Amino acid sequence: MSLETTDLEALTLHTGNRSVGILISAVSEIIEPVPVVSVPLTHPFFSGFISLRNQILPLIRLSEVLQAGSNASLIKEDRKFVICSAESGSVALDIDAVGDTYVFQSGQIAADGDVSQFFNSEVQLQDGELPLLDIKELIDFIQTQNTRIRNEAGLAQND
Repeated sequence: MSLETTDLEALTLHTGNRSVGILISAVSEIIEPVPVVSVPLTHPFFSGFISLRNQILPLIRLSEVLQAGSNASLIKEDRKFVICSAESGSVALDIDAVGDTYVFQSGQIAADGDVSQFFNSEVQLQDGELPLLDIKELIDFIQTQNTRIRNEAGLAQND
């Protein structure tokens, strides 16, 4: 089977005034919001930690990452936490709503025109482009920034 005919699936995530895609293969589950434990001296994108079935996961505010502002048309009850996995670990994304799923061919993926470091490509759909979120890049960025902030505060962790 050639790469051009490989079917992929993406899920649309809505946050603020932005809609982005994420490959369904990177999504473990979607849950209702649960209590968050805040952590001082962390990057503003990082909300804190959540506990999910005895697993502690970092929670990232996707609207802050994407500088998406707010959207009054999104219903508060639609807010979800999307649990994602990458080689560098697992993370929960705090989003305003889950949207449609798309099945597409790998040939529909193009290099991303978005200048954000958190997108690695976009899917060419009939009604436009859907930027695909790079979960690994997002996790790595948050970990690096949180370490930098703690180091600047004199709270470096010794190995």
